[in-house]
Amino acid sequence: MNKTKFALLAASLSLAMAFTFGCAGNKAQTSTSGPQLSPEEQEIQKLQNQAKLDSVKRALELQRLQQERDFEEQKAELAKTRKTEDVQMRSIPCASAANDAGKDYWGGLGVSTPKPQHQLAIDEANMNSVNDISQRFVGVIKNASERYGKGGITKDGKPIDQSALERISRTVSEKVVNKFAQRTCMEIGTNQQGMYIAYQTLIIPIKDAVEATVSEMDVMKLDYDRKKFRDSMNEEIANQKKDAENIRNSQ
Repeated sequence: MNKTKFALLAASLSLAMAFTFGCAGNKAQTSTSGPQLSPEEQEIQKLQNQAKLDSVKRALELQRLQQERDFEEQKAELAKTRKTEDVQMRSIPCASAANDAGKDYWGGLGVSTPKPQHQLAIDEANMNSVNDISQRFVGVIKNASERYGKGGITKDGKPIDQSALERISRTVSEKVVNKFAQRTCMEIGTNQQGMYIAYQTLIIPIKDAVEATVSEMDVMKLDYDRKKFRDSMNEEIANQKKDAENIRNSQ
């Protein structure tokens, strides 16, 4: 694939240089006191230059088509990789509980690294599941804010910037997850070395999370249209759940 690109690019540059130097030579010829070309010779030279230009255009078009094919191949490879990763995830204990939390819930999965004591594995799985669901919820809040409209959410009469939105999203997400997260799956296994590995799924009810988010933003004294923001959050959550469902259904 790379050799083809290189060959096409080399051909394009070669033809472009030939055309450029050819034109330059023609200009130099007309500007000197050498013999003047006859009308027939001038017409032949014009056709030759046009042929060179057409060759350059064809080479560039071939290069563009090759790049488009490469892009489509990369997209197909990425989709294949995502499907493979999803199959692998669904084989992990508690993963299906996180993926299939239902339309009214948002799920997060936590897996520990091998630990010598089962409680250490449980603690790490719990921390990782909290981080997983929190990070995803941060994304929901940020994307919902962008859907809401640039500059639409303000504080003290000024639009909040990206860094402020990041801080607000993380603060709100942490409070919402700590308040509403429910454990729906916990499994503990051991590896060949006898070390413990824990798996945990947490879910949060979407309706409660959205309302709690609005309440927390009110506490922060942010100015915005609450109904419009609720709609933005629900739309973002629905789209993300739909994307995940489409990936699973394509297996």
